[in-house]
Amino acid sequence: MTRFFLNILLAMSLLVACGPRQEAPTGAAATAADSLVLTMVNTQNIPGLVIAVSKKGELIWHKGYGFADLEQEVPADPLQSRLRIASISKPVAGAVAARLYERGALDIDASVYDYLPEFPRKKYDFSTRQVAGHIAG
Repeated sequence: MTRFFLNILLAMSLLVACGPRQEAPTGAAATAADSLVLTMVNTQNIPGLVIAVSKKGELIWHKGYGFADLEQEVPADPLQSRLRIASISKPVAGAVAARLYERGALDIDASVYDYLPEFPRKKYDFSTRQVAGHIAG
């Protein structure tokens, strides 16, 4: 995992330590997380970034950094901006799969059709492990 993603995970972890929902960071943890993200945005030339953190299903903090549209100089807004997430969904999906596996809610060797029976049938069966490893064909 790249240093950038590790820093983002660190920032989100710090924010989870915050209290109830807030529009702007408050408290030492939120201030530290905000500072870390600002440093990353500035030093790594990130044009725009939106972070939303939830705890137990409740949104506790969100903030936009930089621009959602550079040409029009539209600020990144966590409630309005639509940003392409690209490959960031891979480590997020991996983390979710790992949590489900730990809880016994995901059998990584089970057929994908056990979890998605409506998925169109292919000639050969494939497991969730194969999908997670990009070797499902």
